[in-house]
Amino acid sequence: MVAPVGEDAVERVRGIFADRSVDLSRLEVLAAPTYRWSALDVGGRNRDLGSRDSIYDAWTPRPPPDFRGWAFAGSMRPDRQLEALRALAGAELLAADAMLSYTLAQPSALAGILETAGWFFCNQAELAAVGGQDPQDFRRRHGLQGLVLKWSTRRHCLRGSWTPPGPETPWRALSWHAGKPPPI
Repeated sequence: MVAPVGEDAVERVRGIFADRSVDLSRLEVLAAPTYRWSALDVGGRNRDLGSRDSIYDAWTPRPPPDFRGWAFAGSMRPDRQLEALRALAGAELLAADAMLSYTLAQPSALAGILETAGWFFCNQAELAAVGGQDPQDFRRRHGLQGLVLKWSTRRHCLRGSWTPPGPETPWRALSWHAGKPPPI
């Protein structure tokens, strides 16, 4: 894990991962408040209540220079996300996500993220904010290996075909991919 944490939350974060085999050696403790974001669910959509992301002003992602595995850069400010993706350019699989508030605030960084990542995770509103209407067309236009649309708090990845969400399908996430998808 490569991430910043403020002094206000370092013990909590370390406690969460204490019983898991997660390498925290690249967790940087900074004298800045830990990133916070809040929203209210209004009719199945998030209403952004604001965030505090000043920690990203003091942090630069420093992934291992020789990392070649799978990497996911997400849940961070897009300029830092793009830095992380560029530093991980040699990874076997490189994925990123979108957050609507950042998608609207930093569209140029998001364009770079789409050029760099192989897989992209977003919801319908985030897809529309970056000019996507038809997911398959969006995936091809941006040269993505895969696109995952998140439609609920349950994230699932379908490979190959698409079944419209309905009462018989509790999941609401879809994935389009080119070539062989990664094993899940």
